[in-house]
Parts: sequence; C-alpha cells; structure tokens
Amino acid sequence: MFIKLVLLVSVYMSLMASENIWDTLIAVENEHFTYLETNNLKKDDNNTENVDLEMNLFKNIDDEAKAYIALVEIMKIAPIDDSDENRYFDYEDTQKEIYRLKYKIKSNQKHGYLDAVLRDEIKIKELLIEQKIYIFLLTLSHTWTQITMEEFNNMVDSDRDAIEEIFPDDFEQLYNSAKNSKRAKMIKRNLEELYKSYAFYTGFLNYIQVNAKALSYRSFISILDLNNFIEYANETKGATYINSYLRFLHIDLGRLSLFLVTMTLTLLISFFIYIKVYSIMKKFILNSNSVNKELLLLNLKKLRKPFLILTFFFGLELSIEALLYPAQFQENGVIFYFVFITTISYMIVALIDNMFYYSMTNKSSKSMRSELLNLVLSIIKITVYFVALLLFLVKLGVNITSVLASLGIGGVAVALAAKDTLSNFFGLIKILADNSFSQGDYISTTEFEGSVVEIKFISTTIRTTDNSFITVPNSMLANAPLINSSRRSVGRLLKMNIALTYDSSTQNLLNVVKDIKDMLGSHRDIASEENFNKDELYADLVQDSKLVSKDDKLGIKTAIRVHIDELTNSSINIAVLAFSRSVALNDWLDLKQDVILRIMDIVKTNDLKFAFPTQTLHITSEKETL
Repeated sequence: MFIKLVLLVSVYMSLMASENIWDTLIAVENEHFTYLETNNLKKDDNNTENVDLEMNLFKNIDDEAKAYIALVEIMKIAPIDDSDENRYFDYEDTQKEIYRLKYKIKSNQKHGYLDAVLRDEIKIKELLIEQKIYIFLLTLSHTWTQITMEEFNNMVDSDRDAIEEIFPDDFEQLYNSAKNSKRAKMIKRNLEELYKSYAFYTGFLNYIQVNAKALSYRSFISILDLNNFIEYANETKGATYINSYLRFLHIDLGRLSLFLVTMTLTLLISFFIYIKVYSIMKKFILNSNSVNKELLLLNLKKLRKPFLILTFFFGLELSIEALLYPAQFQENGVIFYFVFITTISYMIVALIDNMFYYSMTNKSSKSMRSELLNLVLSIIKITVYFVALLLFLVKLGVNITSVLASLGIGGVAVALAAKDTLSNFFGLIKILADNSFSQGDYISTTEFEGSVVEIKFISTTIRTTDNSFITVPNSMLANAPLINSSRRSVGRLLKMNIALTYDSSTQNLLNVVKDIKDMLGSHRDIASEENFNKDELYADLVQDSKLVSKDDKLGIKTAIRVHIDELTNSSINIAVLAFSRSVALNDWLDLKQDVILRIMDIVKTNDLKFAFPTQTLHITSEKETL
C-alpha cells in the first residue's frame, strides 16, 4: 500500500512539474491513451479475420483522477494565454492545415484516390477534436472563477455532442480495413491519433462534469458574505463620481474600501501578535515549571519575526484578492508562495537549530561531539531548503524530473570540477572517523598552531595564539601529522635541567635530588601514583579499550623523574621530569613558577650554587711553555 501511494504521488508530482498544461496534456495522452493492437484475432460477419484492438488506458480510476486533477490545477494557476506558442495546438496553423487538407480531398476525389481521401478526412477530424480541446481549456481557464454551474454543464454537453459527431461510428471497421489500403500506415497512424484525442477528451469531460468541485473557487469575500459591504460602499454618496475614475484601474470604491479595511486589520493583527501575544507567551513560559524552559524561550524568540511576516503577507494576499474580486488573484500568487515557503522553511530550520543548540549546551549531552552535531544539522538544513526549492520550482511549472535527471547526467562533470571540494568533504569524514581532534582542541602542525574554532564541510577554522584567524582545508588537516595538546586528561609535562657548579659535593648533589623528588611527590598540583586515583577516568572507557593502554588512551601521566643527568663543560645537570594534575595552560604556568622557586630554595638550603657558562683562561710563562 505504501509503495502504491508513493508511485501515485510521484506520477502526480511529475505531471505537476511539467512545463505547462500543454506538455502535461501531451504526456497524459501518450502515456495512457495509446491505441494498441493485440495478437487476438476475431472473425466478422463476412468470415474475415480482424485485428482485436484495445486502448492502453489507466490501470485504475485513481491514476486517471490524478492526471485530470493535475491538468485542472495547472490551468487554475494562471489563465492560459492564447498568444503563447505550444507544442499541442496552434489555431492559425490548424486552420491553414484544414483548408489545405480539404483542397487535397477535392483533388483526390476527382482522381479516385479514395485511400488518400480517407487519410486526410481522418486527419481533419483529429485536428477538429484537438481544436475543441484547445478552445475548451482556453475558455475555462479564463472563466472558471465566475461561470455558473448551468453554464458549465451546457459548455461540457455541447463539446461532448460535437466530438461524438466528429468521431466516426465505424472506427474499428476503418482501422481493420486500413491494412488492405495502399496507404495503410498513414491511415492507421491518423486513426490512432484521432482515437487518442477522442478518448482523452471524452474521459476528461466526464470527469470534470462529475467532479465540478475541482473547479470551485470561493473567495473569503463570498465565504464571509462581504458582497453586501462592497455594494453598500458603491451606493454611498459620491461613489459614482469616484468610480468614474477608478474604472480606469479596473476597480471600484467598494473593493478599494474592503482592501483598505483588510490591510488595516492585517497591520493591527500582525503587531498584536508580535508584541502582545509574544509578551503573554513569554510570561507563561517563565512562570511554568517546564524543564525545557530555555528551549521554549529560544524558539519563541526565533519564531517571533517569521510569524509577523506570515501574518502580514497572508493579510496582504487577502487584501489584493478583495481588490481584484471576483477574479482570482493568480498572476502574482507565486510571489506570495515564495514568501510563505521561504518563511516556513526558515522557521523549520530555526526550530531544528535551537534543538541542536540546546542538545549541545545541555549537561546531559556533553558527551556528544559538537562537530558531529554540526554536520548533521548542516545536512538537515540543506535538505529542508532543497525540498523548499523543489516545491517552488513545481509552483513555477518547472519540470523537476528533468532537472533531477540533468543533475545525474552532469554529476560526473560536477565531480571533476569540484574535486578539491569533494576532497575536503571526505577529509571532514576522515577527521570525524579518526576523532583526531574536536572543536575547542589546541592543535599544532609544522605550519601553524592554535585552538580549533569550527569544523565545517569544506574547511576548519583555527584561532592562533596571536589571535589570528586561519582557515585550513579539511583535506590538509586529514593528511597532515598534527599534535593535539588537548587530548590529555591528567598530566602536562613539566621538564627542566638544574645546572649546578662543579665544586658541589656528591652528598649535597644527592640531597638535592632527594629533596626535589620529595617536594614533587608531595606537591598537591603534581600528578603522582600516590596522590591520584585513576579509577574514575577508567570507568569512562568503553569495553574494547582494554586492548590498548588505558593511560595512553585517556592521556594520563603520573611519572616523577629526578636524576643527575650529565656533566657539561660548565655544570653538573640534574634532570627533572614531572606532570601537572591540571592540563590547563595557566595552571601549568603557575605550577612551573612555584616548582622553580622551590627548587631554588632546595639548592640554597644544601649550600649549592647554580652554574652558568664560564671559561677559565690559564696563562703560563714562555719558559714554562718551552
């Protein structure tokens, strides 16, 4: 059932997306009213074999209704302009063609070419039915908003009787006998085209007469019974004088007055919603006990202006409809459709955007990667706007089926032209899959370093330490070796060399080493095995992480190393290595300063001195040299 529904909707959308009513009509005729021959043979009264004929009609009544509804809706969008060229019918050319065919018929009758006469007579019948279809749709498109039901039925009955007179009663006999004629192919083709137009028009007239409501148009003026208001305004003192000037604009005082009243009400209602209703709803949300109070307020603020735009343009459309009454406002309806669909799309995107923002800032959603949410949000936004664009193209009468097909054909060319863009997009996928860095991380490569601001479709933006703003292609980041300084839970490296003079005693050196190690081990801001519990961080690891080092996976370093490291030209060096509990830069700098001051006190307490690069110059006499 679902598949069937999708197919029916697809057929309807494809018909609605045709360029105009004539292209749609041609498509319906060719697809559903083609005359076919079957292999079944039957014998007539003269015992001769005849081909059994059948027509490729709609599979069910729903398909037929969908096709007819599509034609009616396209016709209702805008009046058909008889000056426009179309592929279905040209009135002047048809009249010339009928005159030419009648002349040929007379000539062929004189010479006894009866097959040629039959061929041309059938062609004339086909053109006459097409002319009936053309005139009917042309007339109906201009009068359907004002025509009475009695006038409509008379028009349909008149055309139905006319085409029954045009269509030959012995159609099947003509079709079967055509195979024996010299011009069998031409005659059969003309008969098939004739039957196609006849079958379509007969079905269309029957449907539209039974379903006359499909043509119904009720203005808000007739619904609210405002005709009396228009008549009253036109009967007031001075109305005749004013209307004598307004008639050049094809309006009158009554409709102009209704226009002004409707516009005034529109402005009042619009600002009432924008100011008063907004205040009431905001107060109601603030006084409620909803856990999503912040999200509701955010949505209310975002939707405030779009609702104002929708209310104003809806009122403006009603006002123009009142000004043009009883004619339907269609010519510029596409402008209002564009405003409505754009505003509604913006409202949908705003609501989705707010929900994602709330999810990203909510404490329960901190574990979700913000860049992944941004990617999903971008895809949803593009989808909403793309659907809105397709709906607008359908309103314009653009064949979206052809547009989508052309996109598929041009996909290869687009891919080649946008290979760098695609490379950057797949770079984004690689970054997200590898989880090498996230928004807010501090990263560095051979060319730059800074904090990641945002990971977008094509590029990643980075704020450097000197507050510059860099845009880096995703493909470059995806393939470049980089250092992520933010991917550590505990332990920012604290490393230094303590240079002491050569006159230091061994025992004092060992005492310094011990004192520094004890100082680091007891320091509350230094991470060590004794003063740091890793179990809480280990609990965040997923089960499969047991296959890798938990400390390396989470970025935990707790080692403390203090050793006499090397003898240089001017000093004995003690190497100090430890890790801070906090990974924040400011905390690390404060700790580093505190450790240096404590080491200075330890060196001073042990009567040792810091070394600095020196050179000793030995001077000897000339005799000593010899």
